[in-house]
Amino acid sequence: MRVWDEQEVLLLRTAADMIGNTLQRWHSRWNCIERSGNWKERVQARTRALSERLQIEHALAAISAACWVPPISIGMWRNARRRWAD
Repeated sequence: MRVWDEQEVLLLRTAADMIGNTLQRWHSRWNCIERSGNWKERVQARTRALSERLQIEHALAAISAACWVPPISIGMWRNARRRWAD
């Protein structure tokens, strides 16, 4: 059986630490990429929903404008009632 001296053990530990750190960075980077993709999808979905809502609000505003009747002043209302009463 081989006996490892202190320098070789130190070298192997250093190499193992470097490989472990690299794997950890790759894993972290992959998680960031996945989160980024999910974030973009959520923003796109929310943007679509807001766009649809805005279209509905514009349609309702157009309907409201088409149905709007100017208010009658109190004086005009009294004159109309007098004419109807006559």
